[in-house]
This record gives sequence, C-alpha cells and structure tokens, in this order.
Amino acid sequence: LVLCVEVAQDCSHGVLVLILIAAVGIDGLVFSGYNCNHLDIGPPFAGTLYGFTNTFANMMGIVAPIVTDAMVGDATGPAAIDKWKNVFRLNLGVAIFGCAWFAAFAQGVPQPWARLEESEVSLHFQS
Repeated sequence: LVLCVEVAQDCSHGVLVLILIAAVGIDGLVFSGYNCNHLDIGPPFAGTLYGFTNTFANMMGIVAPIVTDAMVGDATGPAAIDKWKNVFRLNLGVAIFGCAWFAAFAQGVPQPWARLEESEVSLHFQS
C-alpha cells in the first residue's frame, strides 16, 4: 500500500489496482499465523484469547482516524499528498514493528497456564 502511495503520481490506475490487490492478498497471510496462534498456546482458552487480542487490535480503528486527522488535517492539493504519504509510512512502520515483534516473541507451544487437569477437562465436556 505504501508503494501505491509512493508511485501514485507516476503509474496508471491499472498498475495501482494490481499493487493494491497484491497488498491485500499478502495481508491475508496474517491469518495463517496470528489467528492459529491462539489455538497453539492455549487450546481451552482460544476463544477468550482471541477476544482479548481482537479487542486491542480493533482499538486501532478508533486511534487511526484521530492520528490521521492530526497528521493531515484540512490539507488539500500537493501539500495533502505529502501528508498522506507520511500517514502510509507510519502505517508501514507499525506493520513492520508488529511483524518483527511477533516473529521474535511468538511461540506455538501450549503455555503452562493453559494446561487443564484431568478433572477439569471432564467438567468441560459434561452436558
């Protein structure tokens, strides 16, 4: 997406659409790692874990427009283009940081706090 913004003035609309489609398609790879990790680290609590992480992730939907307004404001014309480029660069920086953090610290092994005793397991499956 940042590439789209950087080259928008020099590319045809068709090329920009293809770059955007590729960016969104690559973004779909997140689901094969991040979403499965809840099941890996705490199978009995995967739904609760996903609820917590999804809540924090969706808070960016509140913060992002506020930050964007602070960065872009009411700018129009050529001045707005540079300000929007900075918004997308910030987005890129946050995405790279998140990927690096996940790659460095994520584990796919069940955590000690997620192990249930045999008596607890039987309680979960009784009707």
